[in-house]
Amino acid sequence: MRTILAIFLERRRATLFWVCLLFVVGGGIGWLMAWTLPPTQIQLLKNELTHYSLWAGQAPPTNSLALLRQALTQDLVCTAGIITLAALSLLGAPVVLLLVGVRGFVLGFTSGLFTQPLGWHSPLVIAAFLLPHNLLIIPGLILLAVAALSLSKTTLQILLGHRSDTSYGQQLLATLLMTLVTSGMIAMGDLLQAFVSPYLLAVVNRFWP
Repeated sequence: MRTILAIFLERRRATLFWVCLLFVVGGGIGWLMAWTLPPTQIQLLKNELTHYSLWAGQAPPTNSLALLRQALTQDLVCTAGIITLAALSLLGAPVVLLLVGVRGFVLGFTSGLFTQPLGWHSPLVIAAFLLPHNLLIIPGLILLAVAALSLSKTTLQILLGHRSDTSYGQQLLATLLMTLVTSGMIAMGDLLQAFVSPYLLAVVNRFWP
């Protein structure tokens, strides 16, 4: 599996670089935007965060399943699903790039919001609430975006009559296989988001209010 992934990325290093750069730029813009919020909204965020941590930790079966359904809908259906469909269309590249940038913006904005009201232990909150599941979800979305952009590039080259390094069938198969792999990564990340991250956040808020 590692060898297959290495071969996949070796042939798409430029695409991987630009996707990662777009994600980082979106995250940086989101983080900076979070610091423009007025103090009243920052205090409101702190109250909402405390309420969320209490809600997530008090009734594990019900609340965790609700979080899981929400996460799967957002990550698999609304993000990974749209990226996969966009890869099969002629003009899918802009949609894929937009979703990557937006996802980076949301993560950066959330990190920036947590940084402001939570003071010295904000890294603990970020590590507890954002890090575990995003270690799987973000790489999964980036790999899926790379596969989708590669398929869109091959499709465009064929339509324009240009020579392509790989056939459309090979690129389509690689994209479908990567969709299966990344969907598994995203689903595992969503499980962590629903069943692990809220309790880590509750522990942090309990010992460092």
